[in-house]
Amino acid sequence: MLPAHLRTTRGCDVVYTICYTDHDEDSLAAVKDYLETSGSFSAETATTAADGLGILNNRAVDAVICGRLPEMDGITFLQEVRSRHGDLPFIFFSENGQEEAILEALRCGADFCLQKRDDRRIRCTELLQTLRLAVGARRGDRAEIEHLHRAEECAGVGIREYDPAAGTVRESEIEACVPEWEGIHHELTGLDEQATDGTLEFSVTPADGSGPRVVRSVNQITRNPGGDQAQVMSIVHDDTESRSTERAFRSTIRNIVGSVGLESLDRITESVASWLEADCVMIGEIMPCNTRVRVLSMMLDGEHVRDFSYDLKGSPCENVTEKGYCIYPKNAVKLFPTAKDMVELNVQGYVGTAMRNSRGQVMGILCVLTRRPLRTPPALQEIIDLIAVKAVAEIERKRSDEAIQKARRMLADAMDLARLANWEYEVSESVFTVDGRFYSLYGATAGQEGATRMALETYLREFVHPEDRDMVATELNTAACATDPCYLALCNHRVVRRDGEHRHIAMRIGVTTDEQGRAMTLHGANQDITELKLAEQALLQANHKVNLLSSITRHDILNQIQIISGYLEIAHCKSGDAELDRIFAILKESTRNIQQQIEFTRVYQDLGTHEPQWQSLEAVLQNLPAPRRIDLSSDLNGIEVYADPILEKVFYNLMDNSLQHGGEVSAVHVSAVEEEGGALVVWEDDGRGIPTEEKTKIFTKGYGKNTGFGLFLICEILAITGITIRENGEPGKGARFEIAVPKQAYRRA
Repeated sequence: MLPAHLRTTRGCDVVYTICYTDHDEDSLAAVKDYLETSGSFSAETATTAADGLGILNNRAVDAVICGRLPEMDGITFLQEVRSRHGDLPFIFFSENGQEEAILEALRCGADFCLQKRDDRRIRCTELLQTLRLAVGARRGDRAEIEHLHRAEECAGVGIREYDPAAGTVRESEIEACVPEWEGIHHELTGLDEQATDGTLEFSVTPADGSGPRVVRSVNQITRNPGGDQAQVMSIVHDDTESRSTERAFRSTIRNIVGSVGLESLDRITESVASWLEADCVMIGEIMPCNTRVRVLSMMLDGEHVRDFSYDLKGSPCENVTEKGYCIYPKNAVKLFPTAKDMVELNVQGYVGTAMRNSRGQVMGILCVLTRRPLRTPPALQEIIDLIAVKAVAEIERKRSDEAIQKARRMLADAMDLARLANWEYEVSESVFTVDGRFYSLYGATAGQEGATRMALETYLREFVHPEDRDMVATELNTAACATDPCYLALCNHRVVRRDGEHRHIAMRIGVTTDEQGRAMTLHGANQDITELKLAEQALLQANHKVNLLSSITRHDILNQIQIISGYLEIAHCKSGDAELDRIFAILKESTRNIQQQIEFTRVYQDLGTHEPQWQSLEAVLQNLPAPRRIDLSSDLNGIEVYADPILEKVFYNLMDNSLQHGGEVSAVHVSAVEEEGGALVVWEDDGRGIPTEEKTKIFTKGYGKNTGFGLFLICEILAITGITIRENGEPGKGARFEIAVPKQAYRRA
């Protein structure tokens, strides 16, 4: 097989193939990119020793670089390479602090040993020079050495080698990359014999009178087995531009840190424009149409520009949305001839990065435009991306602030419309904390009252109707003793405004408890329900009048029915005619039906006329009349239900249903259990049950063998406070009625 450098060419230049094996994937990528960019090397990479040896077995390579391996130490890997591939140049690329391993590698036949530098450019340049020596020494290829010299010149670095044994110094490309090299040459020569690993810096003033230049020399010492110097290698480069870039970047960061909102975006565009000497810098957000960008901050020719937007299509920013980062150092306007704004500005240089929101979606673009070729300082992409993150944070902060302000305005408007005010109450101090909206319910202001903190005694004395003060104090004290963090209470009471007007307030109370379950603070809201109370009172008065009229009418109708029933009975006794007796029986049945319906209206008219109230299920069942033949048992767990005052009618009708339709019922059991979202009350008997086809019909008004009103009335009574009922028993094994009570309509006693 021919040597790799004879088989692979790029034009007339020789390209060597390198096998680099290292567990550090970042190092693999950086070195491969640097070597291949030089135009002299092609790199094959592997992350394990087995893969590295596989590359060596399957293709010809010119040198081996060995870093840290997961399953085999570098010395063993070196020995494997030597046993299989002879004198193939081998470079041991170690981590810092592995001096013993370096010495062992040299003893085992490694050609060169290098330590990984923190500075990536120096690390890669040092490796490039070492490869040049290793491959050049083996191949004796002068053309390649000259080519690598050109690579050093392009990279802006020079190499200086000192051989202690011979006392010689060899320099490569230093004068080309470091101005006034002769000014520091003698300083380095005097330090060679005492040199230590590390970095030396010098300040050099060029002969042309331009500003001083910063020169850095990074020294690498290779020692022989006895510990003496075997070689001193120095990588020398002009660090002035990097230092300038670093200072500009630090200045940029200082300018943008500490500012927020639009001011921060303006500082970003100002700082970036100054740093890159740019003619235009823009920060924009992509509009919902996804075809235009609305500029949030723009610096053009040293001035801020407002209310500007541009089309994405045909511009380099369109590429940014797809690729994330794009740079066109020169001739950008020729690459994007349809971008109208770029043509007008004659943009030559462009760099842009995508701004991604917290969900990773591209929401905007940060871009820099110049009318001359763009200056590209080191780490440009990393710095631009970092600045874009700051811009995104400020845009999202601005959006969040706007959303919060909008929500606050909507909440304030809603509270004003609902005539609602919130408050907090410190249990330990018996003190309310209120605001201006609270005082407005009482015809006062915080300024008039002199404080936003008010003692309970003051509230009761100054604002609560005398007849309701004890009730309010009791409700607050009860809440203060609560241990349930979900405790809720409602206290409707009258207040006296500062102008003397009496109003009605609904006070809702919640509790915040500590880790021991003790109430620390109460929180709540007061709502002016005066108009609702007045409407309720008017409705009660109207209902009272209607009920009075209904009672009188019902009484008169029942009297007339009694008369009709009496005369029908007399006529039936005197008749003696079978046909007339049949007619009289029909009339008497119709009269009884009319009487039952009139009686139903008496019960139904009272439904919902009074406030619902908390009622103990055990107390309701204790008052339930049950025949002696019925074994009535219960397991209600102390459950109380918030329902219409005639709740007892529900259980009376259920008992009546069991007796009338259950057949030979001998036992009834009533139970109550808590479930997720509420409580379940179950009525069960041991009768014949209800046929499947009738389960959904039995609650319909008029359905049934008797009046047909019993189960219908149950539904109506329960529905007032959101309670529902259904029957799901098994036919032939008894009826089973499930009453579902919502969470807010039940509690434990």
